[in-house]
Amino acid sequence: MNEPRSILDLADADPEDVTLLLADAEELETGDSAPGRFYLVLDTSDGGAFTEAPEPGDEYAVEFALEGTEGQRYAFADDSGEPPAAFEPKHEAPEQFPYWETADGTVSAEASFSIQERYFEYDHVTDDGELLVEASGGEVTGTTTILPPIEMSATFVDDKRDEQFRSESQLEVSDGNFSIGADLGDADPGTRLNYELYEGTTLRDSRTVVVVDDTDNPDRLAIESVPENVTVAKGGNLSALGIEVRNAGGLEGEGTLALDVDDGNLTTARELTLSSNESRTLGFPSATTRLDPGEYPFTVTLDEDRRNGTLIVAENPARTTIDDDDGEGDGSDTDGSADSSNTDQNSTDTDPNSTDADQNSTDADSTGSTNPDGNSSDPVGDSGGRDGEDESPTFLPFGIGTRETFVGTVVVGVIHILGHWV
Repeated sequence: MNEPRSILDLADADPEDVTLLLADAEELETGDSAPGRFYLVLDTSDGGAFTEAPEPGDEYAVEFALEGTEGQRYAFADDSGEPPAAFEPKHEAPEQFPYWETADGTVSAEASFSIQERYFEYDHVTDDGELLVEASGGEVTGTTTILPPIEMSATFVDDKRDEQFRSESQLEVSDGNFSIGADLGDADPGTRLNYELYEGTTLRDSRTVVVVDDTDNPDRLAIESVPENVTVAKGGNLSALGIEVRNAGGLEGEGTLALDVDDGNLTTARELTLSSNESRTLGFPSATTRLDPGEYPFTVTLDEDRRNGTLIVAENPARTTIDDDDGEGDGSDTDGSADSSNTDQNSTDTDPNSTDADQNSTDADSTGSTNPDGNSSDPVGDSGGRDGEDESPTFLPFGIGTRETFVGTVVVGVIHILGHWV
């Protein structure tokens, strides 16, 4: 808006800036008839065919016209009856277009086009703009608005090797796509090289190339190995489950290493971040094995990788289990000791009563009969021997037996404590 219009005037254009391409009949699938389409190619690099320099985003309305004069006829130079050359008229111009009838006049068609930037857009890049190239048979690919013929080349340089590596490849353009064969010198995934794109001797682009295993998955984490069998103690952790993982992509990658034991009986996971081409052996030290002793299948997954193995749970040699039955037996013994203590206390408590009984017994002795030898006799008439046998009395100088001596001693003790005679 408010800008002078840019008009395409081919009359003032440099013939080197304009090329007219006639489509072949076979290309248009029109049989043997004359071409019915043409392509007009304009070189806009210097803007010579435009009254104003075109800018990216400019749109142009175009009318193509073939002008003729109704009632006139094109006269061929050769009347031999053979198909004449189309553009060799018998008379000087202006003439009707060849093969037009006298009734044909001006024919036109309308179209439009827009000005686009001259660019290369790469297919595989990182968020930082680094080019991704596969280590095996890699190439740089993308789309472009630059039309051939154009001569451009790219160089790949690795100056971190013992001997500097350098290769050069030509850029190929076809149907709006381009490709550059990349000779990377057998570089491993994760290697970085310098890339430069030249048009002749003019530098057009400079970037870093990152060698990867797969351009569609450049930060892929993979499981390298998993033990077929691993043994852990019951109640222990799974740090012994050594799983070797590797960054097989070439770029720093993140993933989740997940473990499933016995189809969901025990599950755990841990997050990983590995730099390019990094390998690491990992376990699950935070996971505790609470399974009973036995063998359990397990599955480990990381991104698209999946591996299987067997987890063997063994008894923990450092652990002693206390059974409930043993505990009750120990408690019974303790209870029995307590009961015995109580019994002793009760026996002690009943000593005074026993003393009273002894006193009564003393009273009984005093009322009982006296043997001719002067000893007191038992009212029952039994000496208290075991299993019905008579117990042999122990004789003392005073002429009394053992039982009488015990009773008498208690009585004397009581008399001494109470301070008076009974």
